[in-house]
Amino acid sequence: QTGEYQATYFYSFNVTRPPFDDARVRRALCLAVDREAIARDLLKGTRRAWGNFVPSGYPGYEAPPPQRFDPDEARRELARAGYPEGRGFPTFTLLFNTSEDHRRIAEAVQAMWRRELNLPVELRNMENASLVSALNTLTYDVARRSWIGDYLDPTTFLGVMYSRSGSNRTGWSDPRYDALLRDAGRERDAAKRLAM
Repeated sequence: QTGEYQATYFYSFNVTRPPFDDARVRRALCLAVDREAIARDLLKGTRRAWGNFVPSGYPGYEAPPPQRFDPDEARRELARAGYPEGRGFPTFTLLFNTSEDHRRIAEAVQAMWRRELNLPVELRNMENASLVSALNTLTYDVARRSWIGDYLDPTTFLGVMYSRSGSNRTGWSDPRYDALLRDAGRERDAAKRLAM
């Protein structure tokens, strides 16, 4: 049997390191991942493909459009970032913790990034404690992550990316995003809060 679970599986980019400090690079990498193929073929339908950070199932919360698989747009984004056809892109490493599924997913994503963007990506398996240490010290390029919600509200996920959150672990920060989260936390009208 399968059922819904308040969790998300994702990859983090360390935005303190070039070229991942460029949003166009991050968008290109996201657009080059075929989540449907991973869910359908690799995981044999045991997981649902998902292109948002927040899971479904929060009444009144309208998520932004999900990340999609669009290799043509991915190539355009990469070219706009100064790496046409992957030329000049530095070799980078994707970290994942020990698990057969994590390895298989990382290998699939590596193949997609190579095939669609011609990028030199290496894989590195490590024990979970070492992965957490790399995340906490921002000594990684791209890393496997997951998040399980603590309560039934989208902020249990959205709060992860708050600038001062100890769970952020990306180096990313945006004053507008932080302000929206703070303002939503003070808003008493539920519909307005969820819209924020």
